[in-house]
Amino acid sequence: MKSFLWEPAARADLRKLDRETAMRILLTLTRYGETGEGDVKMLTDRDGLYRLRVGKQTLTAHRMLAQMLTDRDGLYRLRVGKWRIFFDLDSPSTVRIHGVDNRGQAY
Repeated sequence: MKSFLWEPAARADLRKLDRETAMRILLTLTRYGETGEGDVKMLTDRDGLYRLRVGKQTLTAHRMLAQMLTDRDGLYRLRVGKWRIFFDLDSPSTVRIHGVDNRGQAY
């Protein structure tokens, strides 16, 4: 079973959500911690380029610029409906949660 460490920003993200959504997220995290099951994907770049959305525009940025603008590279994401939980693995048994975000605003 995995243990979870919540960054302060991730705790704040979870507190902003309605109770039902927060409980779905916590139940999904519990299932992932116990069984390793869930829609998990490692976030990586493609060809050294990132696609960034700024308002209605989509920009293509090189990796160095994108890393200055976002801190998601190298993290994993766990999908819970339209919500994404961003985390990394401190050790095989410890998950550090960095944020919870709506899919439309997460990437």
